[in-house]
Amino acid sequence: MRAELTVTPRDEESDVAVLVEMRNNTPEGLPQYVAGPFPQAEGAAEGLYQGLLVAELPHLARDLHITDNSGERLDLAAAGPDGPAWVVATYVEVPRGQSRSAVVRFRLPRGSRALVVEPSARVPAVTWSFTGREWSDEVGHRVEWDE
Repeated sequence: MRAELTVTPRDEESDVAVLVEMRNNTPEGLPQYVAGPFPQAEGAAEGLYQGLLVAELPHLARDLHITDNSGERLDLAAAGPDGPAWVVATYVEVPRGQSRSAVVRFRLPRGSRALVVEPSARVPAVTWSFTGREWSDEVGHRVEWDE
């Protein structure tokens, strides 16, 4: 997985987008319960990744949604508060050897100039980028921008 964060400041708010790229590198020859899907649904190809793309967003975030690359909103499997944060999630399928991408979008109010990307707990860790800099989300990382 890779994630690219962009922030576009506006007069009253900042538009934030996280382009998430998912690739299914599942090798051939694994047992069905490892390769997926498990249990195998009728007509589902062996090695198909099925899961949820989940994003936990700042408590000040508004207009939370997930789109495809064309900007079309995807159906949300979950959306709502999670303690002091917000969560949005959408169902994804990625066939073996292929990639899929989605964009998590939200707005932050004027005056918001930073956020912290928390660890995903994924193995391998997610590679993030923002303004040409890359990091791994094995630990939290603060990003800042000008209004």
